[in-house]
Amino acid sequence: MKALPTVLLGAFLSVTGVAIAAGRASDPVVGTWKLDVAKSKFVHGPVLKDDTRIYEESPDGIMRVTLKMLDSDGRETTLTRIFKEDGKDYPVNDSPGVDSISETRVNANVAEYAEKKAGKTTLTGRRVLSQDGKMLTVTEKGTDETTGTEIEHTLVYERA
Repeated sequence: MKALPTVLLGAFLSVTGVAIAAGRASDPVVGTWKLDVAKSKFVHGPVLKDDTRIYEESPDGIMRVTLKMLDSDGRETTLTRIFKEDGKDYPVNDSPGVDSISETRVNANVAEYAEKKAGKTTLTGRRVLSQDGKMLTVTEKGTDETTGTEIEHTLVYERA
């Protein structure tokens, strides 16, 4: 019986060590988010009828964001952004007006990012996760390099 606490402690330390070795704690934004059009505000640029954002994170801190959008003209677009939240530029291959993205973690619930074309920042954004983890607000401002259209909006998402 004296060996049981030692075995349990060893098992706990083993599992804890594996969790620590796997990398940093997961970003609280990870998951699927649905746009609440009524709460969102479109000042300039395309108006979205629907948008789903899927945030996935690998154990080594690589974030993958998939955006599935439907604009007011009925056009569907799916974009993917893959990066680390380290402020460095990462390539973007699915948008003619964007060739890189960088993102920086401000705190546990806030991150800021910039999309660029040929080294020039074309769009800046900030995502804020509510303290209860149920609402995600994304503000973006910039210019679509392909069309020259000004972009400014506040997108409000609820966890799906």
